[in-house]
Amino acid sequence: MSDRVVTVTVPEWFPKSMEQSVNEQRMFEFVLCESIILQFEQVRDGRSLEEMVTILDHFSDAALWQVLAYRVPYTVYLREQELVEKDPLSSQEEQELEELTRITIRFMRVRSQAFLLLKQRGYDIDRYAQEQAR
Repeated sequence: MSDRVVTVTVPEWFPKSMEQSVNEQRMFEFVLCESIILQFEQVRDGRSLEEMVTILDHFSDAALWQVLAYRVPYTVYLREQELVEKDPLSSQEEQELEELTRITIRFMRVRSQAFLLLKQRGYDIDRYAQEQAR
């Protein structure tokens, strides 16, 4: 796999101290990680999600930990719970619940891949999961 050069233009107000890190691999990984997470609602087929998930193989450990630290937005969680508890649902609400459920499933898939990769890289993921459950 060959590397590609990506030019990032930043606005005038962007801190000069951050300009350097934009071009570093670490910053690229964090931006890519955010893109994957924030794009959940736009992924419409399993293949696209799987393509996005395979990108995680190239992430540093720090970026994978960032994936684990991310949570589904609270508003999405609340709305999904509200719809689950409501009976009966209108057809529009059923569609909304299905989409929110798809978002949650996509999130869990990406997070599971990050868990797996960190475990393969020698981290004590079982301990991490126990600490998160507290």
